[in-house]
Amino acid sequence: MCDNSSQHSKCSYRKGIMRAALVCSLLTSMLVHADEVPDNPKAFYGVDKSSGLIMAPGWELVKGQCNACHTSLIVAQNSGTRDQWRETIQWMVDTQGLWDLSDTWDPVLDYLSTYYRDKGIDMNKYRRKPIDSALMPPMPGEQ
Repeated sequence: MCDNSSQHSKCSYRKGIMRAALVCSLLTSMLVHADEVPDNPKAFYGVDKSSGLIMAPGWELVKGQCNACHTSLIVAQNSGTRDQWRETIQWMVDTQGLWDLSDTWDPVLDYLSTYYRDKGIDMNKYRRKPIDSALMPPMPGEQ
């Protein structure tokens, strides 16, 4: 194909361009799919036996932050949106003595809102939906 040095130079150049295009294509594909969450994260990543947390990226940070005050099994029993998790953690900071998460807020919230997101109520598991909070009697001391 590439008989003389001029043609060989052009072929090498074209092969280099093709390789670069292939690498760029693969990297772009990886970046596009980096935010996708597997259908079954527990099966895909596994669950840490001691903490009960899904071993997805960020789980060790969450384990370290949460286990300082309570078992991380509490985390696995709950779910919420990013804002709900932020409110819960902020309540812990304001009232329970949790330190400010400072630069770990985003990774902790990313993990919790991704792998412990609000999934709604599984009516195969419960007999009825929870009573609306507006219909509940006031808490003691809130009257």
